[in-house]
Amino acid sequence: MITYTIKSGQTVLIICDREFLFDHSSGLLYFKVTPEGREFDRRVREKGITGHPPDAGWFCEEHYEKAVKLTHLTLSEALKTIREQAEKGNKRI
Repeated sequence: MITYTIKSGQTVLIICDREFLFDHSSGLLYFKVTPEGREFDRRVREKGITGHPPDAGWFCEEHYEKAVKLTHLTLSEALKTIREQAEKGNKRI
């Protein structure tokens, strides 16, 4: 399961651990639905709960375009792919 950290009331980005600043070149992306995502959706409908959906992640301007191309994968698969690409290119995530 992927979790988010809240620091000083800010959402921390899922891939690079930076505070998320709303910007037109960054945002929330939804990925392939997982069993956890289906369960979350069921609880939202039935019990009226709120929270961050497990199949979605916040991405900064540096990682947003890469992540958009991977929304056909699960969030975990997409994060793994982005990290592997960064390691191959010796780039900081």
